[in-house]
Amino acid sequence: MFDYIAVAPRNLAESDQESITANISGDLFETQGGFVGFAFGVERRKESGGDQPDPLTNAGLVLGDNPFTPTSGKFDVNEAYAEFRIPLLADVTFAKALEFSVAARYSDYSSFGSTTNPKVSMRWQPIEDLLVRGSWGEGFRAPSVSELFSGSATGRPGFQDPCSATNPLFIASAETRAACLASGAPVGFVSRLGQTFETSGGNPELQPETSTTVTFGMVYSPEWLSGLDVYADWYSIEIEDAIGGLATNAILTGCYTEINPSRCALITRDRTGAVNGNIGEISNIDARTLNFRGGLETEGVDFGGGYAFETDSFGSFTSRLDNTYVIYFGDVGKPNPGELNSDGLISSGNVVGRLPGNSSAGAPRHRLRSQLSNSWNYDAFSASLTFEYRSRVKENCTNVNNTALAFIARNIPGGAELRNQCSEPGRFADLFSFVPGTTTVRTTQGPAPRNQLGGTTYTHLQGGWAAPWDANISLGVRNLFDKNPPFSSDAFANSYDAQYLVPGRFFYASYQQRF
Repeated sequence: MFDYIAVAPRNLAESDQESITANISGDLFETQGGFVGFAFGVERRKESGGDQPDPLTNAGLVLGDNPFTPTSGKFDVNEAYAEFRIPLLADVTFAKALEFSVAARYSDYSSFGSTTNPKVSMRWQPIEDLLVRGSWGEGFRAPSVSELFSGSATGRPGFQDPCSATNPLFIASAETRAACLASGAPVGFVSRLGQTFETSGGNPELQPETSTTVTFGMVYSPEWLSGLDVYADWYSIEIEDAIGGLATNAILTGCYTEINPSRCALITRDRTGAVNGNIGEISNIDARTLNFRGGLETEGVDFGGGYAFETDSFGSFTSRLDNTYVIYFGDVGKPNPGELNSDGLISSGNVVGRLPGNSSAGAPRHRLRSQLSNSWNYDAFSASLTFEYRSRVKENCTNVNNTALAFIARNIPGGAELRNQCSEPGRFADLFSFVPGTTTVRTTQGPAPRNQLGGTTYTHLQGGWAAPWDANISLGVRNLFDKNPPFSSDAFANSYDAQYLVPGRFFYASYQQRF
């Protein structure tokens, strides 16, 4: 029976790149700090690609009833770059070394036009023990062939329809009810779907992402304690016209909570009952790739250090601590929650420490991530012990809370226990929405259940032996203490976010032979 109903589709994906490059580098002349170096190069590339799904896949007869359409496309680019390294000073008072680098790249794309991006960086060593470094640069990322030309595919993300008459948002908001009626949900409509229909795919109208990056930092390696080094680097990155897609829940929220007509235009409702016989169900949400003018801005500090020393009897030891602390992650310009971003949308403000909902890729924005590595080497033997820490994050718990309340209202067992999966099921907070027909943002207090995922530390252990026949043998275990990821009430198709380790202790062995 399985052989009778099964298919073996032949789906083809193709990607080609042709390139011709020429580069030259060398020294120009000497300054007090050393020789001025240069590099220059040109490149021509042609990129093409496409998807040719099997006819059954194209018809929606393989992936459930989710069709995937064929597509293809190409572009070419001509580029030239120049870079100069300028050592100004060396071995003078307050300038053990002082060096600047200047660079620029010109790119001309057939898909969107030309762009020039400069960069300037500096390295200053006032004394032997201290290095100061910084940089400023502009950059861009051209949309890939896949982002431009990938075919349309239909997915089935989980959701709760805001227009269902049993949804608390629908009950509480007259504006939501009006938006639902205008979008095709009839009076008294109650959704029967736990998943909706979403179309994703490429967009040939995409423009490149542009960025500005600023960094500044220091490295301290004291002469009085050999083997020690500490560092701190601050960074600020702004990305405009960021390439991405809106999640289903973001589109629904934009339409029915923020009353944003541009988001409502992405939602199609069934007006004939063709989906499941229930007139008003969502028949499609357009979630194809697009540019966000509001973009993305992030600011943070990378800091840490290490210490290494050797002993006569017990071998050498090294400890290293590396940390990333995120100060800001959100819309360009750092708008406060409730303010408008550059896309004219209501900003969520700084979202550090918050988990994006229903993310299949996984993207918890931990405020702090740390790794402490300890290693030991003695003759042919080695061992390492690593601790990996991720700070707590908070997530939206509306789906679980609404489901639990529905269970309780219908006297279905387990409703109270399900609601307790939210650490803050009764939380109220400021909710922002547009005054209907205007760009004025209003603030109201409303239910905003939230769940907190606690900080998580993983421990990894490995031992190795360098065999005398030019081989390396190692044994190890990841997640030594079998630490489970924190429960997530809003993860995609699972009970934990995909950026955490898969539950369980993982043993491994490795053999490498050199010839």
